[in-house]
Amino acid sequence: MGSYQRDIGYSYTTFIRSAQPIHVEGDGPPLLVSIDHLPSLILREASEAFSAGLLPCLKMLNNRNDEGVWVQAEKLFKEKTSDLPAALVGKDEV
Repeated sequence: MGSYQRDIGYSYTTFIRSAQPIHVEGDGPPLLVSIDHLPSLILREASEAFSAGLLPCLKMLNNRNDEGVWVQAEKLFKEKTSDLPAALVGKDEV
């Protein structure tokens, strides 16, 4: 439905405020995330985690001949492409 009736103690969630505290006895309120928001939140979290891991490597791109991750990437690339047929090596894709 997208929203809950306020008269029974529930309120709606939005993309900006996608979690709602639930009042229960214990250590702290758990958060409720509406299932209709969950797929987009998982993608966002995955995207943020991927970009957080990628950004430091991209910042080292100017020093790719000396930086470990880029040296390793080039070594792996050469290793994997060494098995290609000679006709494909050095050919530009159209």
